Amino acid sequence: MRTRWFAPKVLGMIIVLGILLAALAACAAPATQQAVPATAVPATAVPATAVPATAAPEKKPTIGYIAAGTEYYYQCQESGIRKKAKELGVDLLVLNSEGKADKELSNMEDMISKNADMVLMMTTNAAAGQKALQLANKANIPVILVGINVEPGAGKPASLIDFDFADMGRAAGEWVAANVPEGEVAIIEGLAGMGVAEPITQGFEEKLAANSKLTIVAKQPADWSRQKAQDIATNLLQSHPNLKVIYGHNDDMSMGIIKAVEAAGKTGKVMVVSDNASPEGVAAIKAGKLVGSVAQSPAVDEGERAIQLAVDYLNGKKIPEHERENLFFLSKDNIDKAMPWCYE
Repeated sequence: MRTRWFAPKVLGMIIVLGILLAALAACAAPATQQAVPATAVPATAVPATAVPATAAPEKKPTIGYIAAGTEYYYQCQESGIRKKAKELGVDLLVLNSEGKADKELSNMEDMISKNADMVLMMTTNAAAGQKALQLANKANIPVILVGINVEPGAGKPASLIDFDFADMGRAAGEWVAANVPEGEVAIIEGLAGMGVAEPITQGFEEKLAANSKLTIVAKQPADWSRQKAQDIATNLLQSHPNLKVIYGHNDDMSMGIIKAVEAAGKTGKVMVVSDNASPEGVAAIKAGKLVGSVAQSPAVDEGERAIQLAVDYLNGKKIPEHERENLFFLSKDNIDKAMPWCYE
């Protein structure tokens, strides 16, 4: 009897114990933590640095300059062009024709091959200048003629800056006619064929005719060369001992004429009249070696002005087809009116 009771009793106790242990285990177990997803911390929106779209810089205009020669006048014209080109942010191409018509044409061809946007040109020869202008027109490159016009033809410039060379001669002739009572006069001219020397002489003769007691006894070209002018003047002073006036077409030549006059011992007896009123000319006027010079400025009136007109044209502005420079006779009486003529 005792054995049959124990077995069910023990079995029940085991079952109860198992239940209790399971319950205890459940209580002891830490509460299951709910998985908390990692907070998605959004990356701080750092806007891409707003680099302002740099507008493509405007292309600097490339302007070509074809100089006529290497004489001081052309150097001063170039000095004005370089000065103004730097101020206006212009890329400048400079070529020199050295007084040769064939080189002027090859220089224009170089400007075309180098894609100049515009060309400034002082021609060495009116006929060659027309041919060079036609080359530029064909390549659609506008040209501003500086100081000297070309002969009429199919080639057309965008603009021309010059003065009336006849007016330059007239200014000198008028002064001589009014201030020299009588005597012989000689003219030492620039380079023939440029379209410069001929009208200067013509204008001088025109105004000199107002004084019938003045006679022109000689006209010779010195090609803008100081040494040639000195040599010619030396010969003229010997062959025409009664000379009263020698008119030189520019101050560079007139410095050579002054040397010849000094060497002949005729300072104060033979007047030297000139053109351009360059620094040397102004100094000679102050020193009493040159009685006067027709004033204009290759650096200001031609060089600086030409670059300004070129930039205006390339920016779409209307520029004059023909612009005249102002001329006046500079002497001791108005020496304070001398203009800047050249830049270092």
